Amino acid sequence: MANLLLYNVLGGGGSEGEGANLYGVEDYTFYVRNLLLNLNLVALLGLGSGPLLALLLPLLPPAQRAARGGYTHQLLAVSGMYLAFGVFQSMDHKEERFLTMLYPTLCLGAALALDAVLSVLSDGVAAAAGHRAPRRALAAATRGGVALFVALFVALSASRSLALVRHYGAPLQVWSALPTYSAPPAATASLQSSLPAMSACVGKEWYRFPSSFFLPPGAGPLLWLRAGFGGQLPQPFAEWPRGLSALPAHMNDRNRDEPSRYSELDRCDVVVDVELRSQAEPSAVADAATWERVHCAPFLDAAASTSTLARAFYIPGYSDKRNVFAEYCVVARRP
Repeated sequence: MANLLLYNVLGGGGSEGEGANLYGVEDYTFYVRNLLLNLNLVALLGLGSGPLLALLLPLLPPAQRAARGGYTHQLLAVSGMYLAFGVFQSMDHKEERFLTMLYPTLCLGAALALDAVLSVLSDGVAAAAGHRAPRRALAAATRGGVALFVALFVALSASRSLALVRHYGAPLQVWSALPTYSAPPAATASLQSSLPAMSACVGKEWYRFPSSFFLPPGAGPLLWLRAGFGGQLPQPFAEWPRGLSALPAHMNDRNRDEPSRYSELDRCDVVVDVELRSQAEPSAVADAATWERVHCAPFLDAAASTSTLARAFYIPGYSDKRNVFAEYCVVARRP
């Protein structure tokens, strides 16, 4: 946590103290949009839990407040969430992964706020109806309110999860279908060991490469192709055991382009690429004379899809009509 604050908040990175801003900045709505997409109703209730608890808890009878741990304890339970959220909001460089430490207290705040809202409503209805309101009816109404909230949350979350799988699941499918390199059956062991390793390459889709575990046996290190990106690309670790501690060569702390990272296309046996309508770079997917498609999967072309609702959530019969999909492919060099 100390390193995160030093680098991101206090600008402790880069030769001129730029910190994480070297890797891009986002406006103040970034985290709010991500929370609403990922946690929908829980995010709304969780972010508003502090004011809701401060307003509603004094309306409850003292015995009910004591049964819930007391007024002060509940407010303290959610105060850390606001402190962490304020720190992250103060950073110009924002990433969704930073929010993971907020999720437990956000869900706790939502649960406390929902309990307070339902308790106040139940007490209010009981007071208004007097002795005419059966306890069973009030309990049933409370359970119905909780069930409705949970049902809406589950429906929105399932729709969001389906959208992520259907719209952006292509990279995992394609990298899983990477062709396995194998020597001819008649090749001797010495010949097999002398054969060159299969070279897998990726260009503009480098940041969607899931893991080296997706590279098949017999493949060499993943090769990068120059494709419009102007920052510093990753590089493989050094050989064991030096890779655990050795400082890699050809690195800089300014996120500047490092030419030594790139390979030429003629070194590639297979390429993973996507052809989007708005892209300016050439795509290996479109070069059918040189490359043969091994496996393709639909991938959302966000720039060409105009409906925000259809992009963010999967709505049967609506999303597929409003969204535009490109082909995300692994292609192999023709003989």
